[in-house]
Amino acid sequence: MINTKKITKEKAPTNSGSDSEKLGLYLHFPFCLRKCRYCDFASEDHGLERIPAYTEALVKEIALRADQQAERAELQTIYFGGGTPNLFGINNFGKVTQAIREYYLTKNVAEFTVEINPGVLTADFLESLKAEGVNRLSLGAQSYNDDELLTLGRIHKSREIDVAIEQLRQTGFSNFSLDFIYGIPGQTLISWRKTLEAALRTGAPHLSLYCLSYERGTPLYQAQMNGEIQVIDEELEWQMFQTAHNLLVNAGFRHYEISNFAKPGYEARHNSIYWKGGRYFGFGAAAHSYDGEKRWWNERLVDNYIQVLQNNRLPVAGQEILSPSDRIIETIFLGLRTAEGLDIALLEKFSGIEFAHIYSKLINKIGDNPEQLFALQEGHLILTTRGWFLCDSIIENILTIIEEVKDDNSKSK
Repeated sequence: MINTKKITKEKAPTNSGSDSEKLGLYLHFPFCLRKCRYCDFASEDHGLERIPAYTEALVKEIALRADQQAERAELQTIYFGGGTPNLFGINNFGKVTQAIREYYLTKNVAEFTVEINPGVLTADFLESLKAEGVNRLSLGAQSYNDDELLTLGRIHKSREIDVAIEQLRQTGFSNFSLDFIYGIPGQTLISWRKTLEAALRTGAPHLSLYCLSYERGTPLYQAQMNGEIQVIDEELEWQMFQTAHNLLVNAGFRHYEISNFAKPGYEARHNSIYWKGGRYFGFGAAAHSYDGEKRWWNERLVDNYIQVLQNNRLPVAGQEILSPSDRIIETIFLGLRTAEGLDIALLEKFSGIEFAHIYSKLINKIGDNPEQLFALQEGHLILTTRGWFLCDSIIENILTIIEEVKDDNSKSK
């Protein structure tokens, strides 16, 4: 399965879709009390005394970036991710939102999301979020099974998920999302179903379900390499994915993206900007940005990020302009992960190849029963639930076909 968590948290891909006029703002808070065993995101679980200095650096980056803009840009969405943003503190959070309002037009912000975690949440902080205009929360629940939370290295217990949900409800938040992970070592189909049923009982209008991935350098990866844990087999992962799809769709959710389910009207607008090729600016350590032509990313380490900004320089660590092949890859990848599917006209534009030629070869590569994996509908190639699960191999097949067609065309000239 595709590791969609990394896409939304760090390096969101780009495209040239119809939503390119929208501007989303992502702000990264890289501090945690303890780093989870599976986590390779840009986060640090030490030196929390640096939070005020990091806040000042974040405010300065917002100001320096604004100096490069001809006019104040209008925001569609704002998203604070982490890390654990509820460690930010009320005063620090307020300084950052004040800077956003000073340098951007925020009147028409449709969605203002903050990620939070159970166990380290206070009513005062939630009240301050409400006062600052936050209208959506994303809670990192991950599992309703305490043994599974322990395997993941989470610091909260399952009972604290419901405590956190009650806190946010009492504060007046009705629009919230819950994150869960499946494919955890030791997890069974029964325990996964119990987690899903518990999630449904919360009344959350949005759920994000991610397949566990073993990222090099993480403790969980090392445990796998040492034979200390047993990785769940692919067939069980598929059963978990299928179970989630069936259970949630029957409960009135729309499976609108490979890892995301929403009640009507509660789709994640900020992440949809990524998936549909919109522009986004990222502030903070390791944050990524895309302005429609160029992509750039910031210093990953907190100390480096702070130091560069203390020297009144933007903390850009690298940048790139997408090549034609990059645009083909990301058009396919982004399109196939959504319920709307791959825009055939857009692929033809970037590849220079008629899709009918690609499609016939794809049918041949897939072999028997291709209708179980995808279908053509109103100018889009749309994956089925099984197709989503096998998305990586379908993408690989399409890219291989495109290269083969280009090679054939080159040889025939």
